[in-house]
Amino acid sequence: MRETLIALSSCQYPADFFRYRCGYESLGAIASLFADARYRDMHRVMLLAGDSIYSDPTAGFLDAVDPHERFTQQYFTLRNSWAWKLIDSNESLFSIDDHELVDNWAPLDPSHPNKKRSEQLQKTRKDGRDAFFKGMNISAHSPYNIYFEKKLNGLPIFVMDTRTERDHRNVSNIHDANLISGKQFKALEDWINHCVLQDKDKSGLEIPPKFILSGSMMTPRLKSVSERWSQHASGAACLRSDGWDGFPKTQHQVLAKILESGLQRVVFLSGDAHIPCFCNMTVSDGQRSVSMASVHGSALNAPLPFANAIAEDFTHRETFELASDKNSNALTVTTDTQFPEVGDGFSVIKIAEADLQYTAEVSFAGRLNNYIPDEYQTIVDMTAPRLA
Repeated sequence: MRETLIALSSCQYPADFFRYRCGYESLGAIASLFADARYRDMHRVMLLAGDSIYSDPTAGFLDAVDPHERFTQQYFTLRNSWAWKLIDSNESLFSIDDHELVDNWAPLDPSHPNKKRSEQLQKTRKDGRDAFFKGMNISAHSPYNIYFEKKLNGLPIFVMDTRTERDHRNVSNIHDANLISGKQFKALEDWINHCVLQDKDKSGLEIPPKFILSGSMMTPRLKSVSERWSQHASGAACLRSDGWDGFPKTQHQVLAKILESGLQRVVFLSGDAHIPCFCNMTVSDGQRSVSMASVHGSALNAPLPFANAIAEDFTHRETFELASDKNSNALTVTTDTQFPEVGDGFSVIKIAEADLQYTAEVSFAGRLNNYIPDEYQTIVDMTAPRLA
C-alpha cells in the first residue's frame, strides 16, 4: 500500500514577543502529526495555501517600509521558528496570497488618476513576489513562475497564483475580469489535458485524485454574493468577494474546462478565509455532470477575530447558474458544505493506494480538539462525467 498524508493550512500571523510559543502552536502540531509513529511510513506533505507570512501585520500602522525587513526578514523568521524546524515532511508546497503582499492586494484601474498609488501597488507586487519566490524556495519546483505543476507521491497537483495576476474589477467589467493570466490558464489547461491522458483506460477508484491549490476558495460562495446573484443582479455583488466567486468568468472557465475535458476526481484546496470547511460540489452543463470537492484549511494562527470568516458568511447548500458570457454554455453548480469547529489548525487529507485503487479521506485538527483529527470522512466519490 502507498499512502500520502497532507496537512493543509494557511495564514501564519506572526507570533509576537508575548505569544511566541503559542503563535506557532499549529505548526508545532503539524510537526507532531508527521512525527507520529502511525504516519512515519506515509509520504508526508505540508501545503500552505497563502499568507505564510504577514508583510502588513499592523494594517499599515507600524508595518516596515524597507522591502528586506517587510518581506525577506519575515520568511527568515518563519523558517527559523521553533515549530518550522521540527516539521519533518517529505515535501512542502506553497501558494501565494494577499498578505505576502498587502491585505486584499488588487491592481488599480490603469486609468486611475493616482499614478503614485498605482506604482506603489505594482512595486509591492514585485517585491512581494520576489521575496516569496526566494523565501519559500519556489525555484525548486518552477524556475520562472510561482504557479506550477507537481507530483505528490505520484498524485498530480497544480499550484496556482490567484493573487498577483488578477485584473482590476469594477461594476462595468465584472463579467470580463480575470483572476489569473491567460498564460497561467493555458498552463492549467495543459495540466488538465495531461491528467486526462494519464487516466486513459482507467476507471472508478483506479483513477488517482488530482489537487488544485490556491489561496482563494473555489466553493462555497459568500452569502453576500449568492443572495444577490439569485435576484438576477448585474453581477456587481461579485465585487464583495475576494475569492473565486468574485471572478465569475475565471470560475466558469476552470470548471467548464474540467467538465468538458472529462477530468475526474478533482479536489480544490485553499485557505484564505481563516475557516475550515469541506464542500462537495456537482457541476453540470445540462448534458454532463461531474462531482468535485473543495477543502479549505484553517488558519495556522489568526488571533484577531474580526479578521476571520465565520460559517454564517457562506451558503451551506445552494444551486446556482454560472455563465461566462452569452457565447458559453451555462453551468449549474450545486454545493453542500460542512463547517467543523476546530479553531486555528489545519486540515488533514489521507490518500491510500492499494491494489491499484485510490481512496481519499479528510479530517480537521485544531486548538478546540487538541489538534487531534476528528473522524475522517471519505472525500466524495468523484466519478466520471455522466449524463445529467
